[in-house]
Amino acid sequence: MSRVTEDTTRPNGLLFSLDFQILYVAQSGRLPEEKRQLRAYPVNSDGSLGDHEVKHDFGEYRGIDGMVLDADGNIVATAGYNGGPGPMIYVFSASGEVLETHPTPFDRPTN
Repeated sequence: MSRVTEDTTRPNGLLFSLDFQILYVAQSGRLPEEKRQLRAYPVNSDGSLGDHEVKHDFGEYRGIDGMVLDADGNIVATAGYNGGPGPMIYVFSASGEVLETHPTPFDRPTN
């Protein structure tokens, strides 16, 4: 095992696209200066990663805490807290579009 990115500070979820060409990373910082983003890294033929693309930025609000890929290649993720859009389950397309949101009765949904 080897580290393939140095620009994430608190990865809180990893998954590959269905074709293993993209590595999705939930960058879920807790400190004000840390980002809370869904990132996509292209996987190079040698196993290294290219520069990431931000698929969704949660801004100052709590980012992703657990995610999974569905059979269609969509990303289903838990995120949020009291404040902003609130705690919910998000469904993102591979391009980062929010397809669905489902509020949860829990303050901090996880996994």
